[in-house]
Amino acid sequence: MARVAIAGWLDPTAPALRRLGQWKTRGQRYRELRRLKVPERSASAAIFSPKGPWRLSFSEALHRAFTKARFRRLGLISMEKLASA
Repeated sequence: MARVAIAGWLDPTAPALRRLGQWKTRGQRYRELRRLKVPERSASAAIFSPKGPWRLSFSEALHRAFTKARFRRLGLISMEKLASA
């Protein structure tokens, strides 16, 4: 079971991961972050940041948009559970 769950996390075709790669323009990133209930100030700070996507993954905006509850709803198992299994 752990192998299947890890494959879900690492699969580049997983919906959550695929969605991040589709946000090509700043306008689209802003709209999507706002749609995910990220405050305007955090969304603006994230899209105008000169940092790349990997460093941006540590931003407040993405942490608010992609919560543990959201990943659970997508059917992904938490990494904490995988580590303890």
